[in-house]
Amino acid sequence: MSNNNQMLYIISALAASQKVIFYAQNYNSPSEFFEADDQSLYNATLTLLIATSEEIKKMDTKILATQSHIQ
Repeated sequence: MSNNNQMLYIISALAASQKVIFYAQNYNSPSEFFEADDQSLYNATLTLLIATSEEIKKMDTKILATQSHIQ
């Protein structure tokens, strides 16, 4: 795979992770986030977590081997 593709996967995963943090920042616990009246942020977060894991699966194993905290 090209380095450009690898960079795209990394940037996409980081952007999605930042959005998850942003969406969850006003909740004090996971259960509060899960039980919120408006589930749109929770559902968006789940979708972003799935997207992040899909991008990580596409990454070169050599890159992942240097970042053990990702796996």
